[in-house]
Amino acid sequence: MYSTIYLHPMRTIFTSWKTVAGSPTLVDYREFEPMDGGFVLPDGLLSACANHGALTVVVHSSNLIYHAFPFDAGENIPDRTSFELKEFVSGVNQSEDIVRHVRHAGKAYSTDWMSLLIVPGQLRRNIVNTLGAETEIISDIEADIEAAKLDGDSVLIGRRGEFLWTASIYGLQAPYHLERCPIQEHMPIEMLMEEALTEHEASVEPTWTAIRLFGDSLTPTILQTFADSIVGRGRSVQRFNPFRHTQTDVSKEVQDNIIKRAHILSPLVGAAVHALLVQTSA
Repeated sequence: MYSTIYLHPMRTIFTSWKTVAGSPTLVDYREFEPMDGGFVLPDGLLSACANHGALTVVVHSSNLIYHAFPFDAGENIPDRTSFELKEFVSGVNQSEDIVRHVRHAGKAYSTDWMSLLIVPGQLRRNIVNTLGAETEIISDIEADIEAAKLDGDSVLIGRRGEFLWTASIYGLQAPYHLERCPIQEHMPIEMLMEEALTEHEASVEPTWTAIRLFGDSLTPTILQTFADSIVGRGRSVQRFNPFRHTQTDVSKEVQDNIIKRAHILSPLVGAAVHALLVQTSA
């Protein structure tokens, strides 16, 4: 058994999984009120975690610090990371904060970039003090990328918090490209997504044809408007639903509820896949 808690701003979600024939199988799904500022567990969540097995906590992107930089082949990444954090990101303490590295291509061909996804130390301490030191902590965008690998080559575009994320996925490899840009409230999200796609296509040499939209604000109208705006580019546009790669042992009502919001809940699948890989490689 392995379980996930997703700390989404609108709700706290608990899932429990088991492995059947090599695939994650959902056996429990529960929703709770969002965590308050003092990181007090909602009623019932602690008991849900009692027999969770390995536990992963997924942190929403709105709680992350993000920084990206280009680097040269052979460069000492730990030293360069320390330099970048000292010079360009205030308040980060590598002995307290969780600094996760995502290597990917940059905005020009044949360039290497590193994205840093940083979980603040106070949040890390709250999680491990409440749920235990062995709890693994990852970001939802990392989990989204892990889930997208199940679909093969594609590009993810979606909103998490106040930012739009774009990521190219090539098979089971690390993301080929990762980009974050701020939401502009005066601009419709569909237009911002189209601009992100255009910049993305100009930055990399795309081999994918599938675009999967995800995130907190996606609606059928937004999806259709975006799809109409890129007609002629040879791309298919779909709502991201990695749950179709999993099995389930929960009620049909719960299944239907999950599928309706699969584009929001996708990190739950990515975290389960990640936990399964860790479990099988141990």
